[in-house]
Amino acid sequence: MKAMLTAILALLLTVPALARSPSCRDDPTQSRCAAEAEETQRALYDAPPAEDYARQKARMARAFFVDGYGHDVGLVTLWYAPAAEPRVAWRMPRPHKGEDSMPPIDATLALSSWREVTGTGTYFDRPLVQTPQAGSSVCLHGWTVRVEMVEADGKVRRAIQSGCGDDALVWPFARRMTAAAIAAMPACASLDAEKTRNDITRLNKCNRLGGDRAAAAEATNIYDSPWFANPRGEDFTRALTY
Repeated sequence: MKAMLTAILALLLTVPALARSPSCRDDPTQSRCAAEAEETQRALYDAPPAEDYARQKARMARAFFVDGYGHDVGLVTLWYAPAAEPRVAWRMPRPHKGEDSMPPIDATLALSSWREVTGTGTYFDRPLVQTPQAGSSVCLHGWTVRVEMVEADGKVRRAIQSGCGDDALVWPFARRMTAAAIAAMPACASLDAEKTRNDITRLNKCNRLGGDRAAAAEATNIYDSPWFANPRGEDFTRALTY
């Protein structure tokens, strides 16, 4: 087993093409740039084409997220329709057979937040001059994001970036969108960020809350505390505060 792992590592280090995956491919090397792949991804969320927003004279920015194993994990959408306030929504992909479907969560987005977030996307689809790499590097299980934006004039812009791909502005723009979604939804903001991997998993956890979502978020934080998971552990005394 050790010899096999050594051989695999040696192969990765000697073949630069494998060390940095193209942005169009996720970790299992599925192409994400083909029109068919985009259509399939939209279908997982019942999401309309970006051109539909343009026809309705609405501005829009959205990001589709794929984890390091090629699984679609969430979609964040910000839109500003005529005669309406800006909105933000988080939607989980269509569940597998036998799993319960989760309705999306959404909220009104402050106009200042809309302007701030969309302002950071001015150049998201432009390639950057790449920094020369000193030696080889290995990147495994990088997450992938595809971003679409509809501008005021109806122009549609798209870009995709892999966590194992070249440096780009797609991921920073997508992260601003998820941060804005959390800030606009009090229950999501109440969830302890340290108990989730990133804002994407935090939004998915929030999407599963029901009823009094604020109270459910507080209960989730308590449940996820180390003393709750292991009441005999070193943090046992923390239980006395509840």
